[in-house]
Amino acid sequence: ETWMKSRQATSFSASLWQSPSTSFADGVGYSTNIGIMDDERIIFESSSGPRQEDVQHTYGDTLKNIEALTSIICLKAYKLENARYSTLTCYKSICIHSIKRTLTLSVLKITEDKKFLYEELRTATIPIGYHECHYWYEILELVSHMQVRIRV
Repeated sequence: ETWMKSRQATSFSASLWQSPSTSFADGVGYSTNIGIMDDERIIFESSSGPRQEDVQHTYGDTLKNIEALTSIICLKAYKLENARYSTLTCYKSICIHSIKRTLTLSVLKITEDKKFLYEELRTATIPIGYHECHYWYEILELVSHMQVRIRV
């Protein structure tokens, strides 16, 4: 587990968030500026093993992912306090969530009408044997789609 600075830096009203959540993710990816890891961009979360899914744990991790993605964007908004709103709408936070043998690529962004938009863009099945090698196409498509979303 990796500590997330965006979760600690942003605080929300108790009326919005009923239960305190952790500030850890299974993995965090950073964008770099002049060789310095400065902004969290991607979070990775694994909810269940390959055999049996704990549904309550998956629901909790999904909520934690949405909260973490929101915190990443809010922290970016604090850092860009003098920027135009249209600049913030170009920024996206990304999540890869592993549930059993499925990877899900999700993106959170702020729209022009000042709402958060959460999208699940791609899913891929994790291959576990040679007879499932065709699933690698899904994995490569998910990774390439993530690369495109990061750059846009």
